[in-house]
Amino acid sequence: MDFNNDVIGDSLRTLDRFWQEYRQALQQADADGMRRWTLGAVRVDTSPSVRDRSLEPGDPAGVSVLLTRRLREALDQAWQRWTPEPALEEAAMAYCRAVRSVVTGGFSKERIAQFEAQHAPVDAYGVGSTFLRNDADTNTDFTLDVVQVWLDGRWPPIAKVGRQPNTNAQLVPVDLAGL
Repeated sequence: MDFNNDVIGDSLRTLDRFWQEYRQALQQADADGMRRWTLGAVRVDTSPSVRDRSLEPGDPAGVSVLLTRRLREALDQAWQRWTPEPALEEAAMAYCRAVRSVVTGGFSKERIAQFEAQHAPVDAYGVGSTFLRNDADTNTDFTLDVVQVWLDGRWPPIAKVGRQPNTNAQLVPVDLAGL
């Protein structure tokens, strides 16, 4: 939920939209619709080089315990903004509090221990880079973010905040037209 460097705003907009559909399914006793429109989790993967919009100057950049606490508080209280009818108030509250949070971006055993020691409200940690970094000397770690797309004969940028296109002479274009 950090594509726009607005973890809380993007998470709440998503939660709001999902709740609209979930509420309708709930009122119709549509179990499949309720499963479909349950927001299971939000992912926080803010680049360590940027500070999320919800934070103040001087607050930590990247994924921080402070950011996870603000996110949890916002998710837990989102139902109040919906002003649900009394019969749906408990369901709305439970819906929001059930959304889990996943943090990723540079997590190692040590960093997880720091978050746990501070009782960060995190449900899961993404640790791909910790296990995929296969050469400490050359740091062959990488991410595979979509930063541009071919659209109407050009490559407009669509990278999330903190990402940008990079060139690599070892990569070659692949023509998928014949598939």
